Amino acid sequence: MGRRLSLAKVTSDAKYRAMKAALALMLAGGLSACASVDYVVTTYGSIPADSFALPDGARYRVFDRPDIGKIMTTPSIRATVTTGVVSQATLGLVDDTPNVVHHRIVAEAYLASRGRTCSLVGASREVLTTQFEHDYTCVVPGSVRQP
Repeated sequence: MGRRLSLAKVTSDAKYRAMKAALALMLAGGLSACASVDYVVTTYGSIPADSFALPDGARYRVFDRPDIGKIMTTPSIRATVTTGVVSQATLGLVDDTPNVVHHRIVAEAYLASRGRTCSLVGASREVLTTQFEHDYTCVVPGSVRQP
């Protein structure tokens, strides 16, 4: 007679494989988050945050790298804490975290406020939660576009 597999053994093996896959995904996500933090520190760590307010009063921190044509925008620390508290208090039902479109507006307004004729190019990237990076090029009067 052949061996009979019990249903309990099959179910146990399936659970084990599912847990192994879930653990692999969590580790990959964790490594990705570490890579993002490392990238932000390497790229913007020596750049002082510039406080910037939109006409509606919303405040942001901006890290500008004209040498490489990149700018990172993030809500002020106060706004980030307030948004987190509201989200937690409402069990995530209310989330006022600014989205990528809002961050692009911030980046464009910041560059314009510095008297630079610049435009964002390509897609913006969320490098960390609520921190977006944007590539840009600028036009210097009488010359070609440059970062």
